[in-house]
Amino acid sequence: MQRTRSLFIAFVSLLAASLSVSTRAAERPLWELAVGGGVVSLPFYRGAESNRVLPVPFVYPVYRGDFLKIDEEGIRGLFFQSERVKLDISADGTVPGSDDDVEGREGMPSLDPTFQIGPSLTVDLWQREPHAQQLILTLPLRSVYAVDSSPRHIGFAASPKVSYLRDEWFADRYWRLGATAGVELGSGKLHDYFYSVDPVFRTPDRPAFDADSGYAGTRFTLSAQGRTRNNWIGAFIRYDNVSGAVFDDSPLVRQTGNFSAGIVIGWFIARSKTMVKVPETDTLRY
Repeated sequence: MQRTRSLFIAFVSLLAASLSVSTRAAERPLWELAVGGGVVSLPFYRGAESNRVLPVPFVYPVYRGDFLKIDEEGIRGLFFQSERVKLDISADGTVPGSDDDVEGREGMPSLDPTFQIGPSLTVDLWQREPHAQQLILTLPLRSVYAVDSSPRHIGFAASPKVSYLRDEWFADRYWRLGATAGVELGSGKLHDYFYSVDPVFRTPDRPAFDADSGYAGTRFTLSAQGRTRNNWIGAFIRYDNVSGAVFDDSPLVRQTGNFSAGIVIGWFIARSKTMVKVPETDTLRY
């Protein structure tokens, strides 16, 4: 009995240690400014037959305020944060595509670029100090807008996902490596924008189609980000699959799988003298 109790106490202690959260903080400038460029290859939409390759010149501001945060994770407004949970604003988007660019949409209205924004709940499921490992659950819910002369609302999207992150040292810098798996969900109005075919646009090879709301497939991403004091490198490769989606019978779904990839590099040209403390898990080490 005593041995069983000792083993139970040891197991509980080990479990508590494995689930413990590091509260160590790093000092970083309140703001930094970088310039740089890169290239990305993105599908016009998930299920499209072709990709668009785009150069990406950019000015990259970093800001580490109490509410507004602009960093490697994107632009966020932080509403709430505890050791394990945070609630902020997240964003996403798609590239534009004319009827001449997108196979299967000949004669149909061009696709405007879209912008998504909405709340995102992030939960730290597990953290481990060796290599700053993390397992994170992210639950974003975004309102989607088509952006032309003026934004118009085209529906809602949800992208629950689980990410594994770890830091590794090589090539003279720390790299944050990530692997993410998630599912995509969308409203009927959003799926209409990309996958529905109005009867006026039907052809012998493109029957009319009315997309429903619901499951929109899966998404898998591998990423790497490396930082020194003076420069930053980021790269990703992503695979989307729409098999089994509520719109997979649409004639505008030309293939069930799409790859995306990109790489960018930036050089920091200015920074604040004011230093702030940020959790080490929320910033790249250098």
